[in-house]
Amino acid sequence: MRLVEFLKYLLAAHGEALRRLAALLGEDALIAVLEELPEDPRAIAPLSRRLASAFLPPMIPFKPKEPGMERTLVPLANPYQELEGAVREMKLPAVLEFYIWAFPLYRSYIESGLDLNSRLPSPVSESVMEVVEDAIQESRNWVRRMPIPPHLGLRVDQAAKTPWLKFRSDVLKNLGSRPMQALS
Repeated sequence: MRLVEFLKYLLAAHGEALRRLAALLGEDALIAVLEELPEDPRAIAPLSRRLASAFLPPMIPFKPKEPGMERTLVPLANPYQELEGAVREMKLPAVLEFYIWAFPLYRSYIESGLDLNSRLPSPVSESVMEVVEDAIQESRNWVRRMPIPPHLGLRVDQAAKTPWLKFRSDVLKNLGSRPMQALS
């Protein structure tokens, strides 16, 4: 899985969380909360070496011209266009789309200098599991920083949590892992 594909899953989870929060709170109320959300300088700090080391350099794909012919390079798709297309497909209102792009964890990846065609190794390693779990934890931290009334806290947390469970499952499945395993 390329980093850009991982980021598409990340943006999709965050977008679905925003959609659920808008349904729970009302779009105008959610936007008011998002505008008051304090920015955490640690949330947009460059990725740690541990996370960055989970990504391998991009592989150059080869595709035979014809059977028996020499192999030629196939250009990789523009990862920024892939990300734009994925967000556009969510069909969210423009203001919520802005908050997808402003998600601190997404920004930290984009600003990290990692090649978006970098790969997460498969089968799933401990460092890959840490990348996935860190993304989920960062999403929880983001929700917990929201200035919402205490009586809504549990409902907001639950509404935002569900898409991130799907994120975990989808990423691990894409990497060839069994996202749901029996507990021992």
